[in-house]
Amino acid sequence: MSVVVVTPPAPLVTRDLAKKHLRVDGVAEDTLIDLYIAAASGHIDGPDAYLGRAIGEQTLDWSVDQFPVCGGLTLPVSPALAVTWVKYIDAAAVEQTLDPADYRVVDGVILPPVGGAFPTTPLDFGGVSIRFTAGYAAVPQAVQAAVLLMVSDLYKNREFEVEMSQTAQNLLRPYRLLEI
Repeated sequence: MSVVVVTPPAPLVTRDLAKKHLRVDGVAEDTLIDLYIAAASGHIDGPDAYLGRAIGEQTLDWSVDQFPVCGGLTLPVSPALAVTWVKYIDAAAVEQTLDPADYRVVDGVILPPVGGAFPTTPLDFGGVSIRFTAGYAAVPQAVQAAVLLMVSDLYKNREFEVEMSQTAQNLLRPYRLLEI
């Protein structure tokens, strides 16, 4: 199973908001502030990041070996917003796009139509590819506050190693997916 970010999310906070938080006027530090925003956002947002989920809206591709015999395919990154397409390799080794009428999406799970089944996908020929979008329509305020704290720490402590503050961790805790 692999997840690839096709379209990354926008930064989780704007430069203007970060500059207001830092009390910085002028444009001399803009490049540096943008770098810190990108670093903080990238550290927490995305399938392989600290939170293990999508915060900013992003497009992802996910590949699996085959459709399940029963049940559905749980999208690996939440919150899932929409499925763009589902493609699979058929028995003749030809890529097919599954008609949206032949599946439904319920709470981030791709299910076959009621009373139906997914097509057979022989392991010999490839698998199933899904393109979907995930993230929040609006970045939660607690996440924005955590990013601002991280940007501030990076800005004020540029010569020193900086770890995520306990306050930022506490703000992010409700959004973090923990593997058990």
